[in-house]
Amino acid sequence: MPSPRPDFEPESQAALGQWMVENYSGPSQVVLPLGGGSSPAWPREPLAGTCVVGTTRLNQVIDYPVRDMTITVEAGIRFGELQRILGESGQQLPLDISHSELATIGGVVATNSSGCRRYGQGTIRDALIGVSAVDVQGRLFKSGGRVVKNVAGYDLCKMLIGSQGSLAIITQVTLKLRPLSHAAGGLWVPLSELANAEPLLSSLTTSQTRPVAVELWNRQAAQECLADIPEAVAGAAGFVCFGFEGSETEVRWQLETLAREVRSLANQSHSTLHTTSPADFWQTLNRFQSHPTPPLLKITAPPSKVVELLSLGTRLGCSLAAHAGTGIVWGRLPEQASAEEISSALAPLTRLANEAHGQLRLVGLPPELRRGLPESPLSATTERLIQTLKMQLDPRHLLSPGSLVPPPRTA
Repeated sequence: MPSPRPDFEPESQAALGQWMVENYSGPSQVVLPLGGGSSPAWPREPLAGTCVVGTTRLNQVIDYPVRDMTITVEAGIRFGELQRILGESGQQLPLDISHSELATIGGVVATNSSGCRRYGQGTIRDALIGVSAVDVQGRLFKSGGRVVKNVAGYDLCKMLIGSQGSLAIITQVTLKLRPLSHAAGGLWVPLSELANAEPLLSSLTTSQTRPVAVELWNRQAAQECLADIPEAVAGAAGFVCFGFEGSETEVRWQLETLAREVRSLANQSHSTLHTTSPADFWQTLNRFQSHPTPPLLKITAPPSKVVELLSLGTRLGCSLAAHAGTGIVWGRLPEQASAEEISSALAPLTRLANEAHGQLRLVGLPPELRRGLPESPLSATTERLIQTLKMQLDPRHLLSPGSLVPPPRTA
């Protein structure tokens, strides 16, 4: 994955704030915040005249009271490095981030990134309790605090999650942590056809187990995720995978219990894996999103529609992997497909997502390639709210313009 080069890399909040003040009162360049450049949503070729502001030199640990299970760090620290620091104290941030050695924690917040464990462990929204950021005029503002129980002021933390650098540049975050798991494991169920996933997923409502990940892959995605055991993929139309973590005893019991439940359900075959290297296990489950060619489409829909979406997408030649428990589907379009073929594949998927009150969005494609391709529009209410917020914080549309909504039309 090519790493974009920043034009300016501040080494402190103060330096960033001063530069933003000078830019706002002077040349008023368009500003594109950059973390590790690992997100598929980050434009590979910024427009001419854009100033790319990198944050990776803002990479210090500010405060880490281990017993409180919180940590405050600068936004440019790499996610993999953060996990290593936490692991030394037996703690973790239970998120599965693609290209974690590149991705920064500020980028994770700005793109609302997560992986397979979001079903049981939540997202960055559940971990973020405090944030500092610099707005387009160079003003530093803070929200939340360094303790878990903090209800003072407006919750600006949540406002910045998924904002893609369009409202402010995040400089520090405070996170609540979880104990590090000693073991992880998964149960894979091969499917003769994707429709057979429905009863398996429905059985979770009565299961004695509590998985932290529920994944559904079509055959193409399974070949990537289970590349180390190709014989497991042979003959299967897809796979359901249930993932667990905790103590060795806890993981083993849940795997054995779920295996009995699966066998009693139409005598389904299955494979299990139990490991004391949880990081490697979650990396396997997240392999589809971590592929050098990133997913180009993201569908959000009710979990009840995931099987139907994967079945349709598979017939259209797409490679699809779903966080089935939370209704998020990542996909790649057919290789070497023409623009017309891509449009033909996207149209029915977009229609089905819209009918389910979900969304299909294209990621990582420049505007000139996205133009004319079918994707779900934002609702008028949502777009109006975002535009209002943008006008309050960035009235000149200098920060990542067009990343969330198009700039307002001028007469």
